[in-house]
Amino acid sequence: MLRLTLHAHPAAQRTEKQATTTKTWILTTTLPAKYHNDPAILSPPLVPTSSAESTYVALYTFIHTLLALSAGGSIAETKLTRYLHRMNLSTSTPLGSTEKLLQRLVKDGYIIRHKDNSGGEEVVEYMIGPRAKMEIGDEGVRGLVRGVYGKVDAEAEELEKAIDKSLAIDENAKKKARDGAQQEGENGAGSVRKGPGRPGRRGGGEDDEDSL
Repeated sequence: MLRLTLHAHPAAQRTEKQATTTKTWILTTTLPAKYHNDPAILSPPLVPTSSAESTYVALYTFIHTLLALSAGGSIAETKLTRYLHRMNLSTSTPLGSTEKLLQRLVKDGYIIRHKDNSGGEEVVEYMIGPRAKMEIGDEGVRGLVRGVYGKVDAEAEELEKAIDKSLAIDENAKKKARDGAQQEGENGAGSVRKGPGRPGRRGGGEDDEDSL
């Protein structure tokens, strides 16, 4: 379980100061990364229905991707409305009105809604929420973009470069992420190879159980 802070954005920091008594805790899985997107292992919850929850996941992933690919990870409300209009989602969604959907996303921690009156005129913008960072992240954004563009192998490299540029990811960050995923996979594979009747090292059982 992790405690997360708000996005390192001036507006997000001001929002955080206004709600210093609020703490966000998110339960995370310890499964290796290769299992995270397998619906046979981690399927959508059945409440209220699996179909409704799948639709909700699709909608907040789409909105998160719009935010992630925007400068600074934020979008003005007027610009977000234009994007939603192109998807025929400006007033209603399969889950009800667009206004109620955005309110739910704010409540669930997927996005942050911020009002700024410093310029004399009220400006509303949306930013990436802490829960979206943990549940979707950069790989979720990549998956959605790849699915939309469906580039063939000859164009795949250019698409990846464009995604990296939009996400402001450099080669060092990519290498670090790959190394971490590889290490996680090796650790997961090691725990699978260990037979159920094979005794573990003395004193190691409690540590392994606490890490689950």
